[in-house]
Amino acid sequence: MIYSGTRGLFLAALLCSSSAVIAQEEQPSYAPAPDWIDPAELPPLDERGERVFLISDNQIRIEGGRELVYSDIAYQLVSPEMLSAAGNIQLQWQPDVQDMLIHSIQIVRGGDVIDALADDKRLEVIRREANLERLAIDGVLTATMQLTGLQLGDVIRIRATRVNEDPALDGNAAGLQPIPAAPVQIGLNRFRLIWPTRTPLKWTADDGARIAETERAGEHEIRFEGVLPKPREQADNAPARFTKPPTINYSTFADWNAVSRSAAKLFEDRASFDPDGGLAGEVTRIATESSDATTRMASAVALVQSKIRYLYNGLAFGNYTPQDPDVTWQKRYGDCKAKSLLLTTILRALGIDAQPMLVNMKDGDVIGDLLPGFYPFNHMVVRARVDGTDYWLDGTKLGTTPANILDVPLFYKALPLTTDGSGLVDVPFRPLSVPTKSVEKTIDNRAGIGFPTLVHTVVTLRGDEAAAMKTAQAGLDKDSFQDQLDQFLGNEAWGSGFATDASVRFEDDGRTAIVTGQTIENGFWSWSGHRYETELSPWVETHEFNENRGRPEWSDTPVYIGDATYWTYKVSVLLPENATSFDLTGKPVFDERIAGIHFQHDFRLNGNRLDGSMVYRSVAAEVPASDLPNIRADLARARADKLKLVAPPTVESKAVSVVTAYKEGRAASLKKAYDGAVARAEPDELLPYRNRASFLMGVGDHDGAAADIEHVLGREPDVENYLLLARMREQDHPELALAAVAEARKLDPSSTETMREMAKILWLHHRPEEMLSAADEFESAGVERKDIAIVRANALAQSGKSEEALALLGAAFDAKPGDAELYRASCELKAGYGLALDSALKDCTRAAELSESSYAALENRGLIYWRKDRREEAMEDWRSALLTNPDAQHARYFIGLAAGGKDGQRLQDQAIMADPELPLEARIWKLKS
Repeated sequence: MIYSGTRGLFLAALLCSSSAVIAQEEQPSYAPAPDWIDPAELPPLDERGERVFLISDNQIRIEGGRELVYSDIAYQLVSPEMLSAAGNIQLQWQPDVQDMLIHSIQIVRGGDVIDALADDKRLEVIRREANLERLAIDGVLTATMQLTGLQLGDVIRIRATRVNEDPALDGNAAGLQPIPAAPVQIGLNRFRLIWPTRTPLKWTADDGARIAETERAGEHEIRFEGVLPKPREQADNAPARFTKPPTINYSTFADWNAVSRSAAKLFEDRASFDPDGGLAGEVTRIATESSDATTRMASAVALVQSKIRYLYNGLAFGNYTPQDPDVTWQKRYGDCKAKSLLLTTILRALGIDAQPMLVNMKDGDVIGDLLPGFYPFNHMVVRARVDGTDYWLDGTKLGTTPANILDVPLFYKALPLTTDGSGLVDVPFRPLSVPTKSVEKTIDNRAGIGFPTLVHTVVTLRGDEAAAMKTAQAGLDKDSFQDQLDQFLGNEAWGSGFATDASVRFEDDGRTAIVTGQTIENGFWSWSGHRYETELSPWVETHEFNENRGRPEWSDTPVYIGDATYWTYKVSVLLPENATSFDLTGKPVFDERIAGIHFQHDFRLNGNRLDGSMVYRSVAAEVPASDLPNIRADLARARADKLKLVAPPTVESKAVSVVTAYKEGRAASLKKAYDGAVARAEPDELLPYRNRASFLMGVGDHDGAAADIEHVLGREPDVENYLLLARMREQDHPELALAAVAEARKLDPSSTETMREMAKILWLHHRPEEMLSAADEFESAGVERKDIAIVRANALAQSGKSEEALALLGAAFDAKPGDAELYRASCELKAGYGLALDSALKDCTRAAELSESSYAALENRGLIYWRKDRREEAMEDWRSALLTNPDAQHARYFIGLAAGGKDGQRLQDQAIMADPELPLEARIWKLKS
C-alpha cells in the first residue's frame, strides 16, 4: 500500500541493502518540543467513553535537506482491554537516516499531569528485527516503556520528533499524509507542513479537504484541521486509483525526471564487476553457451533468481542504496535493489540493453496521480530490450523460464532510473505465455454410476505456485508435507474426495512442480430430470461477475480484473462399459472473450469415454463500466444451457447396480485403492478406515465395514460410529446391534438418534414391550416428547393396540399441530399397518407437501392405495417415487409385489439386494402379493 504514513513505503518496503556506513545516534534524545511547533491543547474528555483518540497532531518542517516530523498523540483508556494493551509505549526510527527526539510522555488523570519521564526515566532501546520471518533485517530501533499504575479514564499523551536526513534524496522530501474521515472520531486532528519560501514545493489535497495556506517570515505553511465527512461508498472491485483514501500529497522534487536522476546515481556508479572475479566467470559462461540474446537473457535471470537468495538488509543507508554486484555474488544474498543491479550489470555485459525500474507491486495505477518522489514505490525490477521487445525481469522471483520470460506483472507504471532522468512509463498488460496451473485428470467410472470414481490427477504448477510448493517441501517435515500434498489433491476433486497416493517432482531447477496422485471422489453423478447426470461446469458457467455500476457516480469506474491468470484443464472420463447412449447436453464447444477472460472448452463423447479440455486466461486488467450490460448478456447466454453429461435412461438404481457390480468384480480397482489408503495410514489416522467402511457398507459387505468401524471406535469412541455399527448388525445380529447402541447411550443418554436406532432394532425383531420400556427411559433422559410418541405408537401398533397408537399420535398432533415429522410418522404407521386409510391418505399427501424429498411419502401413499384396492393410483405413486429417487427401494419392492410373476420377483430381488431388511418389514406389515 502507498498510504501508510507521511513518508510512504519506499523506506519500509523497498527492501534493500547498503555498502556505506555513517554512524548516527542509536539512543533517542530527550528535549522540549522545538519552537516552530504550534502546541495543541488537550480537548475536553468524552465522558461517555466513545471517543478514544483525543489528539492526532502531525507537523512537518522541511529545512536544510532535513524533514522534521513532529507527532503529538493522545488517547484515553476507555475499556479494561485497553489497560493491558495500551500502556506499552513504542517509538521506532532507523538510526542510519533518522534521529529520534522524545519531548514528553504523560499520563493525564483528572486535573493532574503525571510525567512518565520524571526522575530521568528513560525508554529502553532494542533492535527486535520484527520482519525476520519475511527475510528482512531493517535495522529499525524501538524505544519502549511500559507504563504502570494505569486506571480507566487515564489519558496517555506522547510527543516526539523524528528527524529524517537521507543523502540519497539529494535534500528533497516527498510523501503522503492520510486524512481521517468519519466515522473516525478524533478530538483534534491536525496536519501542518512548513517549508522555506525559497524551496519549490508542490502540494495537492483531495477534494473536500479545506487547506489553509499562509506565508510569513520567509516560510510557507499549509494546515488542515478536523475530520472529513464520511466518504461516499465506492464500487466493488474498482482499480486502486478510484478507491484511494483522502490524502495530502507534497514533494520538493521538480518532476519524475529528478527522482529518476537521484535514484540513478545510486545505481550507475555501482553497475560493474571485477573482471577477474567469480561473477565475471559466470558472464563468460552464459556468453559462451549461446549467442542468442533472448537465451542469454533467460540464463542471466535464472542465475540471479536461483543462485542469489532474497534477504533485505536495511542497515547503513540500505533503504535506497544497493550493494555492489560483486558483493551480492560473494554473499549470495540480496534484495530487490541488489538483485536488480546485479541483473542489470550482467545483461549489459552480455550486450543487452537493461535499465533498473522502480515499480509498485499493488497500487501502481495510482502513481500517475501522485507528486514525484521515492515513496510510491515498493519494488525494483529490470527492463531489458531485445529486438525491439521489452522484457520486465524480476530477480526476486522464482520460476522465470524462456517460455514465460515475456510475462509482465500488473505494475501499471514504472520509473526508469537514468542519469539523464526519465518520466513515468506505462507498463503493458500481457496475457501470460504459459499456464501457471495445468490439471490433467483421468476419471475412472467403469465400475458403475453408483460407485465413487477413481481419479488419477497430474497438476503442473509454474512460477510462484511452483516456488511455494518447493518452499513448503523444504520447510516441512516429511509427514506434514505429505499431508499437504494429500490435501492439495483432495481440493482438486470434482466433488468431494481424498487422496490415496500423492507425490511431487520438480523440473527446471525447481521452477516447475508436478504433483501426481490418485484420489477417490464422490458426488460425480446426481439424479435430475429422471436420469443420472453430472454438470461438467466449464469455467464460463462458474465464473462469478456481479459487478454493479448502476449509480451515476460509478458509471465511469472500470471493473478491476486483477493480475494475469492462465489455467488449463484436461479430463478423460471412462464411463461404465455395460451402459450405452451417454449424451452431452448444452454447449460442448465454446471459445469467447467475456469480462476480460478468454474462456475455451471442448468436450467430446467417443463411445464410453468423454474427453474434454478447458482454458481460463485473463486478457485484460480492467473492463470499462460501459461493457457491463454486454458482459451480463454474454454470461447469461453462455450459462443458459448448462453443459452436462447425461447417463442412459436404462440406468435405474445406483444402489442395486453397486451391489451387482461388486459381486461381479467390477469394483476391484476401487477396493484396492481403499485398501491402499488404509495400508499407508499412520496408526492414529482414522479417516481411511471410515472411508473404506462407507464403501463396504454401500456394496453390502457389512462384516467388512463393521471391522473398520470397530477399529475406529477402538481409537476414538463416538455416538455416530456406534450407531453406524448398530445399523450394520441390526438385521442379522440384533444383540450385537443393541450392544453398540448401549455404548452410544453411555456417551449421550439423551440422543434422539440413539433412541430411534434402538427402537428400529427392537421393531425389526418384534420386541414391542422393550420398545415401550426404552421410550420410558429416553423420556426420563430428556428426549423430546414428539419423538417418544412416535416410538410408542409404533410399539403399540406392533402389539395390535392400533387405537392406542392412533390416539397417541393424535395427542402429539394436538401438542405440535402441522409438524412435518409427525405427518411422516403417521403416514408410515397407517400405511404399514393398514390403519385409518382415509385419514392416512391426507397425512401422506401433507407429508409429501412438507418434505424436501417426497419419495418416502409417495411410497407410503401408494401402499395405502394398494390396500384400498386402488391399484392404478398405487402404481402411479410408486413410479413417481422412483422418478424422484431411483433408490426408493420400498417403491421398487411394492411394484414387484403388486406385479407378481418373474418380472415382479426380479424387482423384489433388486430391492432386497439394496435393502436386505425389506422382507422383515413386509412380514411385520403382513404384505403379500
